[in-house]
Amino acid sequence: MLVTAREAFARGEWRTAREQLETAPSLGAADLDLLSRATWFLGDVAESMQQAERAFAAHESAGRAEEAAQLAMRLALAWGTRADFVIAAAWLGRARRLLEGRPECVATGYLLYSQASQVLEIEGDAELSRSSAVRLTSLATTFDDPTLACFSRVLRGMALIRDGHIGEGFSSLDEAMLPVLAGQVEPEWAGDVYCSVIHVCEGLADLARMRAWTNALETWAQPLSREFMYAGVTRVHQLQLLGAEGDWDAIEAEMAASSQALLGAHNWLAGTGFTELGDIRRLRGDLAGADDAYARARAAGVDPQPGHALLLLEQGRAEEALASLQDAIGGAGQVERGRLLLPMVEAALAGGDTALAARHAADLGKVAERYSTPGLLARAAQARAAVLLAEDRPAEALPHLESAVLTFREQRYRHATARVHE
Repeated sequence: MLVTAREAFARGEWRTAREQLETAPSLGAADLDLLSRATWFLGDVAESMQQAERAFAAHESAGRAEEAAQLAMRLALAWGTRADFVIAAAWLGRARRLLEGRPECVATGYLLYSQASQVLEIEGDAELSRSSAVRLTSLATTFDDPTLACFSRVLRGMALIRDGHIGEGFSSLDEAMLPVLAGQVEPEWAGDVYCSVIHVCEGLADLARMRAWTNALETWAQPLSREFMYAGVTRVHQLQLLGAEGDWDAIEAEMAASSQALLGAHNWLAGTGFTELGDIRRLRGDLAGADDAYARARAAGVDPQPGHALLLLEQGRAEEALASLQDAIGGAGQVERGRLLLPMVEAALAGGDTALAARHAADLGKVAERYSTPGLLARAAQARAAVLLAEDRPAEALPHLESAVLTFREQRYRHATARVHE
């Protein structure tokens, strides 16, 4: 049974591998890990995590610290993907404890990457990513490990993007994908890298890059399994792009079910999907439906901003909308601010505070100048034009509107294009 299971897993026959392992009379740590991974490929993330915990306990009790630490970090990744960062941090703590005082090994590199990624995502601080990328390059050379080389380039790319060096950053990320495409990086980690990069593209309002990376995610995921989590992740990202292009019927038809299917596996993206559904319903005038979708996003652990604030604005509650956005922007990094500042301009203008709107527009202009992505530059131009129109200076607003509409059209962002025309 075990030989059949191992051979089936090597061929990518996840169901056969799982069935053989589940009916075997007893499993060692390595086969428990294999069962966990086969179950993950079949889309049963909760059961996969249970089996991974059993494998972790078996490795730990046998004194295999490095193997146990690797599983602890994979569990940290799984809990973080479910948006439960407290438990994720606890598993990272276990990995750190197991590796303390031991010579550097491959698992040391995984720990460096996990810690730096967590700090970058939660705090937006790129300093740890920069220093960890240098150490990972050294470890990758020492242990001849392509995964550690991939991690090094990912951290370097993300740090460069956060620092405003977009072209150089994405070049590093492109290079990081080479071992992924060669099948040298475990899918759990490769999928997380794809999602992180697509999230950055979305934050930078760079729909062209988001399309390219979403297409790459689909190309990578499709041959592996149609049932595992990243098949669903791919569809949610595709639906986001369809929403930007104006296919709102597709969002209404598919997004709720696609997001619901990710709950318990990838809560962060499930919440993102529900937020997108809320945004489309709000734009269509279905305010009650939008409110329901935003509530489902919050239940998944995602703050549905700026959509929820714009819903308040639609309801004539400009002061509440502005307060809500100010709360959101308080803990946001520079990339995240790019999504929030145009709605803040709109909320300030709706409340009659042109001076406040001008300050937010100027702030958005600085963010756009820092990153120089087409979408952010177009948003900044739109914000500046909105302030100039409020100040009764239409001739000065017109060039900004023309610049914004050209970019939005090139990015195939139909609603934003229509807003500028209006």
